[in-house]
Amino acid sequence: MPTLQTPTADVTDPEPGASLDASDVTSAERRRSPRQHRPTSAWISASSGSQKGNGFYVLIRDLSLHGTGFISEREFCKNDTHWLIIADQSLRLSTRMRVVNQTQRDDGKWNVGGEFF
Repeated sequence: MPTLQTPTADVTDPEPGASLDASDVTSAERRRSPRQHRPTSAWISASSGSQKGNGFYVLIRDLSLHGTGFISEREFCKNDTHWLIIADQSLRLSTRMRVVNQTQRDDGKWNVGGEFF
């Protein structure tokens, strides 16, 4: 497995491992489990069924039992499915993920939300 290297991004969030309280999320969000701030890098595959493109690295912002939020330099399509692999010093995770939302940031990158299934 390739060594993961953290992409560069400006992430100004709480301390690693800190739970985010309700004031940090919009009223439209409905999470099934609490998310934890967890800045690390991850490898994400090209969309399932895609004939072109290889995977690439993203910056994980937060994780929960049911999903993740991350920063990407590439745009995603809602409902596309991908493999997500995280391998850092304290966490190993390989799972399928469906894109549930995305918003473009001021710096041109994308905040992406994904649901594990």
